[in-house]
Amino acid sequence: MQNVVPYLQLLGVIIALIGGGIAIQTFRLNARTNKSKFVLDLTETFIKDEEMIKFWYRIDYDDDRSWKFDLTTFRHSEEERRLDTLLYRCSVMGQMLRMGSLKSADLSNVFIIIQRIFLNDQVRNYLLFNMLDFYITAKHREPHWPDAMYLYDELLKWHIRNRNGNINDLREYQTFLKELKMLPHDAELRNSVAHRIKYDRPLA
Repeated sequence: MQNVVPYLQLLGVIIALIGGGIAIQTFRLNARTNKSKFVLDLTETFIKDEEMIKFWYRIDYDDDRSWKFDLTTFRHSEEERRLDTLLYRCSVMGQMLRMGSLKSADLSNVFIIIQRIFLNDQVRNYLLFNMLDFYITAKHREPHWPDAMYLYDELLKWHIRNRNGNINDLREYQTFLKELKMLPHDAELRNSVAHRIKYDRPLA
């Protein structure tokens, strides 16, 4: 009987190792499933919200129905709420990308939606307005939507590495980010941006 004990102990170790391996594989499968479901749910928040998708198309299309950033009507409007909602959803994804909870490849299907937002000159005018307004009213020196902007930057780089993105889009976007970040530090630039977006508060 004593001769059998070591074999039983070895068998117990083998069973434990097999059980542990199955548990790890199950955990990984569940993690992938949960991540896929999360990405799907996140994508559907863009495409299943009828009012939001209508607003996104107004951003995407370049015609007489396209959205224009106009400070005289923008503050406290439905357009402000919808644009902030789009940027908030981008921020959530950007934050998860920073933390490593998601990878750029996980978000490849929503890249076209995000790209059209950040390529839009009117959206960029809004981001400039945010930076200028927060600096003028509260002396904030950081962009208002850093995780959303990080998201687009990272996804664009990923698509370029995978031969599915435009390097000129990246260069143009990085030039815009430099301008945005310089606003609190350059009075001449603030005057130029204020004139461009028809800023309605005193700069001094």
